[in-house]
Amino acid sequence: MVTPSRIFGLVLALVATSPVYAEELSLAQAEEKLVAAEGLPSSAEWGMVVLRWRIKELSGAFRNATAQHPARAHLGLGRCQMLLGQYHDAEQAFRKALRAAPSSPAASAELQKARQLARAADAIGPLLPKGQVVVQVAAMQEGGRKWWLAASARLGAKEPWLDADFYREARLRLFRGTRRGMEQVWRSEELRVRPGTSMWMNDLRLYALHESPPKVLLLEAASMADSTPSHIDIFTWEAGKLVGVLALGSDEVPRVEDVNGDGVHEIISFERIGDRVAISDTPWWPDIHAYQAGRYVLANQQFPKEFLQIGAEIQQRLAEHPDDYELLKYLGVYHEIEGDRKAALDAYRRAEAALTSQGTDSESAKSERDDIRARIQRLGR
Repeated sequence: MVTPSRIFGLVLALVATSPVYAEELSLAQAEEKLVAAEGLPSSAEWGMVVLRWRIKELSGAFRNATAQHPARAHLGLGRCQMLLGQYHDAEQAFRKALRAAPSSPAASAELQKARQLARAADAIGPLLPKGQVVVQVAAMQEGGRKWWLAASARLGAKEPWLDADFYREARLRLFRGTRRGMEQVWRSEELRVRPGTSMWMNDLRLYALHESPPKVLLLEAASMADSTPSHIDIFTWEAGKLVGVLALGSDEVPRVEDVNGDGVHEIISFERIGDRVAISDTPWWPDIHAYQAGRYVLANQQFPKEFLQIGAEIQQRLAEHPDDYELLKYLGVYHEIEGDRKAALDAYRRAEAALTSQGTDSESAKSERDDIRARIQRLGR
């Protein structure tokens, strides 16, 4: 029986082995991609290296270079293994890097970090429910003491047709060290790529943002042939525990960027738009969420310059599909962001007419029509 998950995986395998991704990377290219993979998701290219099976490809490039460039290659390999949560393997790689370059401060620092994370993961693992594994750990200083963060999940069975990990029941957990060992003091609810579904994940990525207030991000991502459906959960520190302040889905890997340079990161999620546009040509609409007064709010109108490109792209697609109600609706949203109420109202009215002309009475069509009419009523006052 060919199950939906197997079809999904076969598509993923096809993409993974296509010439674009199967190219043999040089050491310099692997190092460049690794820098992107280690950082926050802050560019369109970042999603191309986020998933664990892509990081495994980088690991292969570093392994191929160990004979000619042992110090650089083992350092890069260890850093890849750190991203994969393979802390003991990373220790071994960093030791080899130090043997090749005994005075390397980078290899020495990475080895010390790998040792700490390996010990923490070893102590946390036995405290997890049966079937759960430690995917990634991170240290956090708060309230004058050291805390340990752990992303845990249930690991799915390995598939012979694809070298990828599959996770379910992901959670973020908080631990503190005591004389008797690690003690769990908090855990999140179950985290998923899309709330209310049982969709598996290819990757979990844990980040600590050192800003005010400090935040912890857990990114859950799944890979498809033409996108990376994702979900990001953000927690802040409050009275000795973590409190959720954002749970956001996105049709593509969300970006985490300090857009206005004020020291606090914004979260940018993405939605495919275009009711009649071929999926390969659909524009990606960005929504910018800013942290204000203890919570994240939709703040598109605070960043009008960030929408100039998508505005031009929507108008270009409308030249090809003038009756696409969804493009017309988002054209109206774009005009509102730039402050042109008259143009926005015109776009919304055209969107309502285009949707009505379809003669569709589905619940989704009714919901869209109600939303567009509410926008028209608000602007027409």
